[in-house]
Amino acid sequence: MKTWSRSLAASLALISCALFTLESRGQGAQVPDIKMATINGKVWTLSDLRGKVVILNFWATWCAPCRMEVPYLVALGIKHKKEGLEVAGISLDDDLSLVPTFICEYKVTYPILIPDPASPWRKLDNTPTTLLIDRRGKLIQRYIGAVPEATLRKDTVSALAER
Repeated sequence: MKTWSRSLAASLALISCALFTLESRGQGAQVPDIKMATINGKVWTLSDLRGKVVILNFWATWCAPCRMEVPYLVALGIKHKKEGLEVAGISLDDDLSLVPTFICEYKVTYPILIPDPASPWRKLDNTPTTLLIDRRGKLIQRYIGAVPEATLRKDTVSALAER
């Protein structure tokens, strides 16, 4: 039991550090490895996607700007998958029973991740928040609030063009 408690404390400390690092360093900061369960119970790990550009979107079903972003996140993910784009959403909902209906209604095709209730990833000040991560796992851009579709498309295409 002590080993599990130490492991959990170390993981929470690492995530807290990660949030601080991304907030203080911004662009070019190495994004720490993220490992979370998906809504389907599978394990999703950011480091498994090295070599791909990743859009990581923190959202909630109750968030109106999030609802506006989802259709173009889905479209971007589908259009640029073969070029190496991966999209994932991190649900910040307290009531997870709302998430499957949202996924069906918005035809979400990318993985939806569920952070542990105690996870510092749930403590973002602004929803939505979107991270654009390069093929090496470095932060290209952090968008606070709804990111305009044209901006995200332009930045994503630019990131995909870099090898």
